[in-house]
Amino acid sequence: MSKQTVNIRAIDTEELFQIIHASNGIYQSTLVKLLQCNRTSLKSRLKTLKQNELIHKKKSNKYFCYTNKYDFQNIQALDKQTELVSLFIELGFYTSRIQVLTNEKNKNNCISRFLL
Repeated sequence: MSKQTVNIRAIDTEELFQIIHASNGIYQSTLVKLLQCNRTSLKSRLKTLKQNELIHKKKSNKYFCYTNKYDFQNIQALDKQTELVSLFIELGFYTSRIQVLTNEKNKNNCISRFLL
């Protein structure tokens, strides 16, 4: 098993909220991999968003976050796409901003990344 290379970077609240809102639900573990951040600081930021009633948090087999609604197909698709993102990080690519786009009509997810 290879060790995951992580770019520990500050979490942008606007970016975090946009990802949660656009994804129609996302696993907390997927957020850690996608944002390349510290799990503890992410939990703290999610707790603040939840206290301000901007997001909701539930648990199925893992904790996931959503704003108004959630879709398990999107959640699982984003989790799989994040594995590819982790591969890019291992190859030395880093991000300055991450964006999730969801096409409701076709149920497609797209992770848009700005590479440095």
